[in-house]
Formats: sequence, structure tokens, C-alpha cells
Amino acid sequence: MEAEPLHDDEREENQYMRATEALVEAEALLRLRPHGTLSTLSKRAEGWPFGSVTPCAVDGDGRPIIMIARIAEHCRNIDHDSRVSLLVREADAAGDVQSRARLTLMGHAAKVPKEDLAA
Repeated sequence: MEAEPLHDDEREENQYMRATEALVEAEALLRLRPHGTLSTLSKRAEGWPFGSVTPCAVDGDGRPIIMIARIAEHCRNIDHDSRVSLLVREADAAGDVQSRARLTLMGHAAKVPKEDLAA
């Protein structure tokens, strides 16, 4: 017996559920991994991507927090252009690396306000 095709509203509802589940899984992966690959746009080599491993955490609202030393190249790059991406991936295991869970976040980096640091 063949399944009946989904109507547009049913298709949209199924996509929403899948997106919701994906969001839960993405946040769980972000919370589990203590580091990721931070990519910034190079100030020194104008416009070229610059990627490096960096420690990260997640705040209470699920936003990534990236710990960077002021002397790091990433800081100079972010001061010049705040666009960044952060790649977090499941721990290494045998087999195809592309079959493992991974998440890329893109956005604008901003300093954590001093009053939020103690919280």
C-alpha cells in the first residue's frame, strides 16, 4: 500500500518538527564540546579566512562563548570585521568523519559585557 502524498500544510509541519529536533540536537552538541574551530576574516591577509581551534562554552541562553586572548590574531581580525563562524563537531571516532555530527554557527562576535562576566 502506497502512502498518500503530504499536503503543503502537513509538509510544513513536518519540516518544523525536524527543524525543532535539529535545534535541540545542535544545542546539545554545542554544550558537549569544549572546543571548536573559529574562523574569522583575516585583517593581515585582507578577506582571507583564518581558522584555528579555540576553547568555547555555552551561556544559559544557548549562545556560544569563545575564549580568546587579546594578543590572539582572532582578536585583531574580529576588531576589524566581527563576522565569524564556529565549527563544533562530534568527537573523533573510527569511520567516515563526515558521518559524525557537526554544527557550524555564523554570526557577529561581540565582547561579553563586564557586568555579565561575574554571572
